[in-house]
Amino acid sequence: MSNSIRDASAIWRKVAGVSQIRKYRHYDFPLVLAALSLSLLGGLLIWSSTRITAGESGDPIFFLKRHLLNLLLGLILCLIASQVSHRLVQAYAPVVYVLSLVGLVAVLLVGTVVNGAKSWIAVAGFTVQPAEFVKVSIIVISATLLAEKRDAENQPLHLIVVAALAVAAIPVLLILLQPDLGTVLMILAALFAILAVSGVSRY
Repeated sequence: MSNSIRDASAIWRKVAGVSQIRKYRHYDFPLVLAALSLSLLGGLLIWSSTRITAGESGDPIFFLKRHLLNLLLGLILCLIASQVSHRLVQAYAPVVYVLSLVGLVAVLLVGTVVNGAKSWIAVAGFTVQPAEFVKVSIIVISATLLAEKRDAENQPLHLIVVAALAVAAIPVLLILLQPDLGTVLMILAALFAILAVSGVSRY
């Protein structure tokens, strides 16, 4: 009896191990490696450009360590996010979008100026950039809207395209008031890429 239990336990461990491997097989590993390579290259450039200035303060790799810590936190968040169902992300995207708009308005009122742009707001001792959250929500909402097509149609309806553009227009105008042109360009680039993939050819 005990031998049967041990055999069953061993089989279960093998099956569980295989299922864990299969769970990560859907990852786009070339894309992950490319992102990691760019991040590590960025770390090298940060170290090269800041080691002398940081060395005067006693720690020549201070900014490199901060970059690597942010990279580690980003990887952990990516792994967590990859386990979340896309349907759940779609369901909460409008909530994140509305909260981000509130944050963008709050930034204009009580935000902190960094590098000439009023993009950050202090929350519980941390500085938060609402524009980062609105970027994700715009991508998810726009992709969800543009994916809705009528039967036998290869591209979304004009009204849906207008709705997707309107979703991006409001936060873009608020971000321009900061002003943060870089973030606006990133949002527009993502939006036009989604439009192109959705099959919109007349715009």
